[in-house]
Amino acid sequence: MREFKDKESNTYKLDLTFGNVVRVKTASDGKFNLLEPEAIFRDEKPLCLALWEDPLEFYELLWHLVEPQATAKGIDAAKFGELMAADCIHTATLKFYESWREFFQSLQRPKLAIVLDKLIAYQAKALEQMNKLADRFKVADSKMDAAMEAELNRAFGKLEASLDSILAPSPSGS
Repeated sequence: MREFKDKESNTYKLDLTFGNVVRVKTASDGKFNLLEPEAIFRDEKPLCLALWEDPLEFYELLWHLVEPQATAKGIDAAKFGELMAADCIHTATLKFYESWREFFQSLQRPKLAIVLDKLIAYQAKALEQMNKLADRFKVADSKMDAAMEAELNRAFGKLEASLDSILAPSPSGS
């Protein structure tokens, strides 16, 4: 069973039992059917992808999943939202998907476990590639800064030369 913490270090268990999966489906009026990760969510994308891409949808699911634990700690939905910093949501997302994958592995539904496994792997690869791209932008930024500074220095040098020629004594002596 996986866990995550909020920004005040309250710990929540991601206990994906069959009972909790059914409870989440019921509490969300059928919106979050965790038994069908490939089902189209809101006529757009499969649930597993929509939850990954939309932190607000994921937050809503997460609240349904941990509500009994949170309320036992005296934390309501509004307070839970305040406690879930961006890094907490990110960690909870990763832990949830790992738990969801393990749920389907235990249920002997390898097709669904593989879908979630690939989603986790592809998202990790995408993040790795974005970090590499960020490093390339740092190099490009340095080159751009150097080029702009050189151009400004050149332009300022021309301005200084122009001012010097204007202010220089004229050949007629006046």
